[in-house]
Amino acid sequence: AALGAGERSARMLVERLIILSVGAERFDRLDNLVEIASNWNDGAGLDAAEGQSYRGWRLLIDANVTANKTAAAKNAGDDEAAEQLAAQASEEYNRAIAALELAQEQFPSSGQTYFQLGEAYLRINRLSDALAALEKAAALLPLNGAVAKRLAFVAQQNNDEQAFNQWLDRSQELLPDDPWIAEQLIIRQEDSEPREGIARREQLRDEKPDDLRNLLKLAHLYQRVGDSQQA
Repeated sequence: AALGAGERSARMLVERLIILSVGAERFDRLDNLVEIASNWNDGAGLDAAEGQSYRGWRLLIDANVTANKTAAAKNAGDDEAAEQLAAQASEEYNRAIAALELAQEQFPSSGQTYFQLGEAYLRINRLSDALAALEKAAALLPLNGAVAKRLAFVAQQNNDEQAFNQWLDRSQELLPDDPWIAEQLIIRQEDSEPREGIARREQLRDEKPDDLRNLLKLAHLYQRVGDSQQA
C-alpha cells in the first residue's frame, strides 16, 4: 500500500537518522531505529514491508563492518583471520540480500531498498544484478547522488565507457565535492590529454614518491604517449 504523507515524512526522518547513526557508529541507536521502523503501524512497518527493508539494511551494515575487518586482517598479513572474516561477510551479505529482496517484492516503489539491494549485490560481485537494482533506484531517486555514483562505479567495472561518462557527469552535478568523483574526473581528463596528466603525476611523484597508485597511473600515461622507457 502507498504510504501516506505522514508516513513518508517519518520514513525520510528514520532513514536520515539511520545514516547519521552509522556515521557516528552508534549501533545501539541504529538498532532502536530499526525496531521502531519495523513495528510501525502494528507491524506493517514504515516500509510497508513488515520492516524487511530496515532489517536488510541493518544486515548490510553488519556485513560492511565485517568486510572492513577482512581488509584490515589482509593488510596485517593475517591470512587465516582474513579468510574466516571473508566467509562471514559473504554469509552476511547473502542474508541482507534475502531480506531486501523480500522487502522489494512487498514494496516495489522504494528507491532506497533498490539502492541497498544494489549495494549488497555489488559487494559479492553480482554486477548484473547490482546494475539492474541501481538503475531502478535511479529511476525512483533521480536526485540521489550516491545512486548515480554507484552506477558510475558499476559501469567502470563493466568497462562501459559511455555509461561511465554519463553517470560520472551526473554524479558530479549531484555530489560536486565527492573525492572519488573528483579523482575520476581528473583521470578522464588525463586520458584525453596524457601529456598534461604526465606533468601533474610527475609533480605528485616528487611530492609522494611512495604513492603506488600515482606511479601506476604515471606508467599508464607514459605508455599512452609511446614512452615505454619511462613506463
